[in-house]
Amino acid sequence: MVVSYPSNNDILNSIKNSVCYKSPELLGGNYIKKGVKVLQYSGGFSTVFPFVKKDGRKVAIKCWTADIGDANKRIQIISEFLENLQSPYFVNIYYHEKALLVNEERHPILIMDWIDGKNFKDYLNENIGDKTEVLKLAERFLTMIKFFHHNKIAHGDLQHGNILVRSNGELVVIDYDSMFVEGLEEINDNIKGLSEYQHPSRKTNLKSNYQLDYFSELIIYLSLLIYAEDISYWNYQTEYLVFSKEDLLQPNRSMLLTKLLVSKNTKISTLAINLKSFLSCNDISDLQPLEKVLGEHINTIANEIINKF
Repeated sequence: MVVSYPSNNDILNSIKNSVCYKSPELLGGNYIKKGVKVLQYSGGFSTVFPFVKKDGRKVAIKCWTADIGDANKRIQIISEFLENLQSPYFVNIYYHEKALLVNEERHPILIMDWIDGKNFKDYLNENIGDKTEVLKLAERFLTMIKFFHHNKIAHGDLQHGNILVRSNGELVVIDYDSMFVEGLEEINDNIKGLSEYQHPSRKTNLKSNYQLDYFSELIIYLSLLIYAEDISYWNYQTEYLVFSKEDLLQPNRSMLLTKLLVSKNTKISTLAINLKSFLSCNDISDLQPLEKVLGEHINTIANEIINKF
């Protein structure tokens, strides 16, 4: 049976009408407005609404606008895994079948704990020029990634829009549509992430696996080291941090990568060399995790921060 998916506007109309709430989790609650406009955050496969439940707790309500493949199975496995993991890097998620009536059809929703945090790029924008703070952010990111690797986790769409910085500086990731945890080995890798953060071969990857983040984590970490060294690269208006899609598709023609390969900062040049090597691979299964790529440099960031005090 072909499943039809509603548009962002269709879902908005249903969220605004409490008669369409068919789950106890929605009943008695209400959407949040900014002025006269209902707050709504839409992506390529879903739309999300800040929502206040009947008990006064703020959450995020997510509804899909496109097929992400085995959504029910995927979310149930991820939800159980995260509940057992109890990690501050993730939010609690709850899947509810047939919870929202849209165009006379009941659709599932995902309810997520609301996080009052700053978008990764917004946080970086506020601290650009503060080398110590940018290096601290890099160190926290590395610590999170090592935790993911230890637990065989891949977010699958690591990019600035899916990483939040809490008020205490700790990181949390959101949007788990492309996430991998144990038990999802046979799930198709349908959501490929932003091209500015993903290896070109991700497009041809078939199955979800724990290596999905190996490229994007290198991109993000190297970008932070670059900004700690030289803020002239900073451009808040882009949909990436440092590397554009063209840099990744044509590394031999990239002026940026050419400059980084001969950087006087050995950490940056080492990672740039590895990035270019990664881009010569035809399969993401040939990539290496960030801590292995860093090698002898893995502790130098923490030491550089400590030495400033």
